[in-house]
Amino acid sequence: MLTPWNTLDAVATALAPGGVVIAYVATVPQLSRFVEALRATDCFSEPQSMEAMVRGWHVDGLAVRPDHRMIAHTGFLVIARRMAPGVAPLEKKKRPQAPRHRPKTSMRGRSRKSPMKQSEPESHRERSCAASCVRREKRLNQELSTLEANHREPASQASNTPGSKEDQ
Repeated sequence: MLTPWNTLDAVATALAPGGVVIAYVATVPQLSRFVEALRATDCFSEPQSMEAMVRGWHVDGLAVRPDHRMIAHTGFLVIARRMAPGVAPLEKKKRPQAPRHRPKTSMRGRSRKSPMKQSEPESHRERSCAASCVRREKRLNQELSTLEANHREPASQASNTPGSKEDQ
């Protein structure tokens, strides 16, 4: 049917309260116009729309699989329930809208306008990183001291060996 919205008066009269109207429409403009007409009558619940997609299946014994070719769009189904006289349909709820402008944030989630203090770490991870850096620096300083001490020792030992010029 090209214009299902034209039949809504007859459908509303023919259906008992709780009865279901189902319409199949082929295009998005038809879908939009039919759903808006259902809402305008105040006789039906909030319509639900679904897209019908068709994909054939290859069945040959135990070889069962979907066909390689798929018709991507075939049409829309619209479903609504007839309301009892005097009962208003539920209003469609909309999600609250997020603010359009959000302040820019840094990688750690803080606003760029209020930078983090340099003296205090922000998280456990930063504290553990800072502690590991301190431990690494101490270890490297100890290794450097050991290397410098080892480098000085052979020179001083070589001067005190027997047969050196100082002994003669």
